[in-house]
Amino acid sequence: MPELNADDLAALGYSSLGAVNLWHKTGRHFTFSLDVALLMDLTSRSRTDPPPHDLEEIYRAAGVDMPQNAVELFLEARSAPEDIWNILLAATSTDSYKTIYDDSGKALTLQLRRSLGELSQDEIYFRDRTAGENTADHYQKLNISEAVSRVPDEVYYSFAIEIGGKQQILSQTIPADSVR
Repeated sequence: MPELNADDLAALGYSSLGAVNLWHKTGRHFTFSLDVALLMDLTSRSRTDPPPHDLEEIYRAAGVDMPQNAVELFLEARSAPEDIWNILLAATSTDSYKTIYDDSGKALTLQLRRSLGELSQDEIYFRDRTAGENTADHYQKLNISEAVSRVPDEVYYSFAIEIGGKQQILSQTIPADSVR
């Protein structure tokens, strides 16, 4: 991706399933899933999010009267700089890992801990991308550097744009050697 130079990115950390959080020097947030080589521009998604349909309900739940210009305030807030500390907090929240389910609806992380054991430093649970299902029996423990060496030959780049006030998710397939 011509606009992304690897020297301008810093890895903030990675999840137990091999999703690497990346910070671009321009203040953009990306995530890269090692098992499927999916690079997602999360900043583009947050900056093109439409106002929630239940905006009034959200204000009410917070115990605040909804201002007349609530939609305008929401749209304006989308362009605020990313807050790296909120990103780190969300990435390390135990709640985010409790809500990862396999294709059968079972808690995936718990199954992986039971079947493969706890992770050591620099290890992840890595899914065999050739397996059709996302179930615990298609994972193995790998050192993060070995997982990086198994990234597929093509990277799928996903980003969002806004067209006519609506968010549109686009993707590109890019040969991995042009990214490395």
